[in-house]
Amino acid sequence: MSKRRMDKFPVEADASSTGAKRSRKGDSKDLLSTKGAFTFAFNFDTAAAEVEDSALAPKPNTPPSPPQLPQDLPFSPTPVCCIVTSKSSLGLRDLALGDFVDIDYSRSSTLSLSAIRCVHCLSGDESKRVLESLKTKSRRYTLHPSFVRPLLPFTGDSKGKEIESLVWEYDSVFGGGGDGKSGVSNLMGTPIFEPGLDSYSWPLGSERFRREVFDKKAFVVHGCGTRLNVLKQDFNHFDVKSMLDEASKVVVWMKDRRGKMQYIQATPEVGWSCFNSGHSLYFNPSIKVQEKWMRAICMELGLNFGMLLDTGGSTFGGDLEVFAVQGPHVTPWHFDAQHNFTIQLSGFKSWKVARSGIANPMTNLHPSSTNMGALMENIKLHRTYTSSSLDPPVYTNLENSAKNAKDFSQFHSFVLRPGSVAYVPAGWWHTVQSFDPNVSPSVDSSISVSINMSVDAGRWADLLMSRLKGLVARDARWRQRIQVSSLPSAQTHLGLLLSSLKSSLEALTPSHFLPPAMLLEHRTRVIHLGGSHGNARHQRELYEQEVGEIRDTSKFERNPLGSIAVISRGEKVEVIVSHGNTRGGTADFEVTIVAPKILRPSFDSVVHLKTGTCLNLLELGVEDRELGKTLLGTLAFNGLLLPSAQAEVSN
Repeated sequence: MSKRRMDKFPVEADASSTGAKRSRKGDSKDLLSTKGAFTFAFNFDTAAAEVEDSALAPKPNTPPSPPQLPQDLPFSPTPVCCIVTSKSSLGLRDLALGDFVDIDYSRSSTLSLSAIRCVHCLSGDESKRVLESLKTKSRRYTLHPSFVRPLLPFTGDSKGKEIESLVWEYDSVFGGGGDGKSGVSNLMGTPIFEPGLDSYSWPLGSERFRREVFDKKAFVVHGCGTRLNVLKQDFNHFDVKSMLDEASKVVVWMKDRRGKMQYIQATPEVGWSCFNSGHSLYFNPSIKVQEKWMRAICMELGLNFGMLLDTGGSTFGGDLEVFAVQGPHVTPWHFDAQHNFTIQLSGFKSWKVARSGIANPMTNLHPSSTNMGALMENIKLHRTYTSSSLDPPVYTNLENSAKNAKDFSQFHSFVLRPGSVAYVPAGWWHTVQSFDPNVSPSVDSSISVSINMSVDAGRWADLLMSRLKGLVARDARWRQRIQVSSLPSAQTHLGLLLSSLKSSLEALTPSHFLPPAMLLEHRTRVIHLGGSHGNARHQRELYEQEVGEIRDTSKFERNPLGSIAVISRGEKVEVIVSHGNTRGGTADFEVTIVAPKILRPSFDSVVHLKTGTCLNLLELGVEDRELGKTLLGTLAFNGLLLPSAQAEVSN
């Protein structure tokens, strides 16, 4: 578990300190205010500001009225469009109260917004003039967020009763949240995204996030592009072509002749050609990058055991995908078996989320999938453990309210911008829509790029089914082929097998399933047992810290869920200790012990140890008693031997 404190985090830099240009020239001075790690600047002429703002200042003893957004806009607002609501500290003569600006969130911080005059709200001739000026001179303003308000708030729109329990949401720039928790202080800005849970769960913190949010509700925090500075280093500054060149897997979203979306695996070259033709992509970055970001978040979520359980998936608790969308794109309602953390890198996406009523689903469900075979298999699997509705949410309106008797109106909607992060629990319905690429001609939003961290560590069911397969195989009767002449005789034979299995299951304890070595963050795959006992001595020390000192008379019994194979290789012997048997036929836990050949008889005595019998150091036959204790400690730490419940033999 990470012990880093939030106040040690790097924080996003202010836009004015990263190359933002002065709003105008002259005798004006930069008034700088420094708070902690931040510097924000407002460039204005003090005397001119006093004259301009005298008519706008509130009368003495008269509290200022909260700014009101216009009711009827002469244009369709976009996610980047804001209205100027305060002029008292701007000092920008060509902006007035009620003017509209477009915010470039990718160049902004939570304390300093990079803005350009809104082009959509201008007349045709004036719009052309502004666009022409942008080509030759970037006319940008540096504004504090308190001086503007977005026309389309990013915080959510809730439908249904008790929706406040559905999503925890906060806008770190403009304040406010869909659940009413708007009193979060943000004087120090938001932390930059780094590997690990702390920066994703700000301002709650990782402990509170695990306790109150994880697997319980969705979580959304809106920020700005400066939160992405560390991510840029691992994701090629969000350049799609460069990221594709290093991708380990590429999938293209492409519509068929019927207009249905299909998924086609492609090479990076083909993926780039399809992307340039207007198709959307999702792809996995290199395994190294995935492991860096996924392992950290899984460890801090407490999934280190399930992450290291090899059930046929990744060894770092899930996978990381990059979604690159060019043009409008809609992902229909669906839910995933994984917990999803999404960070918006560029562009904008509109989300709707709703509970499905299915806890911890075993697989995904995409009702709109064109792969009917896969869809039916998923439905059949869900029906083995739930009777909850598998119909996607439909928000009630005039067109479908009569057709849909069931009301799925309880959902929550929000818009992600560059620097926003969203957590959606496993099994939650969600639909995602990217905005038109021309959100603003003056702001680079033509491509929506986001990363999604799918947390998918092993489950208790995976552990149980994997281990029991080996237990059943130890009984030769279960390994027999089914050969019966009638249904009654088959039922009688199976009844006898189940009776014997019942007694075997009753004898099992958690220690049979959970070797101490499985909980190591950095598991040792190859253990050397030889001169001065190698790294096996450390395994023995860890075992004795966990269970107790190994003495000459300490007795051990064989774990029926474990397996041991001994192979001689020259002057060495390799001992493979494994547990479980996954669907792919491989063990879910395995280590190799390399030891001198002289220890072969001692390992063979463990191989031939029968269920119900015990072994101690004296019976192991190792002359060097400390070496023998290390051998026993290593096998016990990796779960092949268990301390016997029988009384120790006397000296």
